[in-house]
Amino acid sequence: MDRSTIAAISTPRGFGGVGIVKLSGPDAIRIAQTVFRNKFNKDSQEDAVRFKAYRLRYGIIVRPEDGSRIDEVLLATMRAPKSYTGEDVVEINAHAGPVVLNTILELVLAQGAFLADPGEFTRRAFLNGRIDLTQAEAVTDLINAKTSAAAKMASSQMAGHLRSEIEVIRSAVRQLITHNEARIDFPEDIDPAEHLEQDALTLTKKVIAPLRNILAHYREGRILREGLRLAVVGRPNVGKSSLMNRLVRDDRAIVTDVPGTTRDTVEDFINVHGIPVVIVDTAGLQKTDNPVEKIGIEKTLQNIEKADLILFVVEEGCGIKAEDKQIYQKIADKSHFIIINKRDLEKAERPTLIPEEWHGSPCIRISALRGDGVSDLEKAVYRFVAGDNQSLIHSDFAPNLRQKELVQASLEAAETALASKERDDPGELTALDLEECLLNLNKVLGRELREDILEQIFSEFCIGK
Repeated sequence: MDRSTIAAISTPRGFGGVGIVKLSGPDAIRIAQTVFRNKFNKDSQEDAVRFKAYRLRYGIIVRPEDGSRIDEVLLATMRAPKSYTGEDVVEINAHAGPVVLNTILELVLAQGAFLADPGEFTRRAFLNGRIDLTQAEAVTDLINAKTSAAAKMASSQMAGHLRSEIEVIRSAVRQLITHNEARIDFPEDIDPAEHLEQDALTLTKKVIAPLRNILAHYREGRILREGLRLAVVGRPNVGKSSLMNRLVRDDRAIVTDVPGTTRDTVEDFINVHGIPVVIVDTAGLQKTDNPVEKIGIEKTLQNIEKADLILFVVEEGCGIKAEDKQIYQKIADKSHFIIINKRDLEKAERPTLIPEEWHGSPCIRISALRGDGVSDLEKAVYRFVAGDNQSLIHSDFAPNLRQKELVQASLEAAETALASKERDDPGELTALDLEECLLNLNKVLGRELREDILEQIFSEFCIGK
């Protein structure tokens, strides 16, 4: 592992009250000594012993060569191994401004620090054993969280809840491997029937069942991390853009009485009861010779394919038209709600009757103009994600795609091992499956993981974290 001292600006770029330059490594305190002066003793460099752990020191940052003042700061010191990275860490809390922070960063780099790579502080925390890889990945999830539910899930994962689940399963698999080795090495001392029955029960209850439970939370985690992708589709002038504006609570899409106003997709983010939702207003689906409208319609079809849920908008009081039926054929095999809009109009006294073949689809009547029924729609979107278990969306962990694929591989190996035991195969065959199961669980936590995979994971972090 690289033992150099690294530094970076750890707060967002721009102007603000406070910005932080962070250092980590064996020379962090020495470098801080060279640029920091006590507010009341500006002429002399302080001894390292004065940089006590978990204390804030008030002073100024100066240029070492001439003592010229840069900024008034608070300096925080955390000593190894009780720091975020497990190394000596110094955080310089200065006034947030690009010039000030860049000047301080340049000063510490000139004193021997190296500019940190993206995610390098968290990577060092992982390599120094302060956190496992699931906790490291949760740092990015917390930073990027768009709702309180997403932040709560990331925070729980940072606390080690997924790691704890995996560790319990690993312990059971290691026990099974030990039993299997004993079966191979000392067959005369072991009752085969009793041994196989006990191991099969352990595999089923302590390995396979909890692995399936972890996988069951993947969809929830993906939606909390990336957002539920919600596409609003329908023929022109049924109120798709008005519905989007109502959900976004802003005039995000242009609304006119002219059919086909929306010719391109319009995308925005909304928060539906803690669920991040990416809502996409699409061009109306219709036959056209206009080349611009054709491009918009092609994008609409692409968004239908990518959507997690489709809001299919039809018009109240006008009946279901041939164009509506054609659109329904394109979305029938996708998750969708039928939204009957414009119930505020006089013609809405003649409610639109949907075809019998549509009766299996959830149907909600709304007025996008007045907001009638929109809260019912938002509740339906929430139920679509959470299902009958309304607490599901607040679970303590949910695997990301990397973790999910490794857990899936572990599950398949465990199921193969169970089938092998039920057939009473030679222990050597079962051993291969159990070792494969354990290997993939180790990879979830970042053990036995190739360097290039680690590089890829941490390259997605921001610089300074």
